[in-house]
Amino acid sequence: MNCRMKNFIYLIVAVVLVSSCSNDDTNFSENLDLFLGTWQLKSITFQGDLILTTPSAVTIEFIKNSQEVTFNGSSTCNNYGGDVTNLTETNISFSHFFNTEIACSGDKGNFEITYFNLFSKIDRYNFMNNILKLYFEDNSYVSFEREVI
Repeated sequence: MNCRMKNFIYLIVAVVLVSSCSNDDTNFSENLDLFLGTWQLKSITFQGDLILTTPSAVTIEFIKNSQEVTFNGSSTCNNYGGDVTNLTETNISFSHFFNTEIACSGDKGNFEITYFNLFSKIDRYNFMNNILKLYFEDNSYVSFEREVI
């Protein structure tokens, strides 16, 4: 193979690599813009059946801080937060989850325990008609609606 042919092949490979990277960045940026802001929890659905509705207002807010995305919110009794990781076109995960530890009993306490435990299981998401669904098992998800100010 002559030198011109090798250079041409290297050029084609470089163009393909650069264009694929820029597409990933665009998808990330578009998805990030969709997440940012405050969302109100509507329900938790297990295996396609609506199981839990929130006994009081529960919110989550996604915030971009320099190069990272964090989340925080208020649940039935406590505040919570952490880091958003692995945000791609369809995937999401959370790390460094924390919550305050105010005593919470009855329905509110039971709901909050279930809700907080789901953050370690969430692995994908989708948006549809101003609704954010965070999926944690087959056909199981947490449903949020964008909070309008």
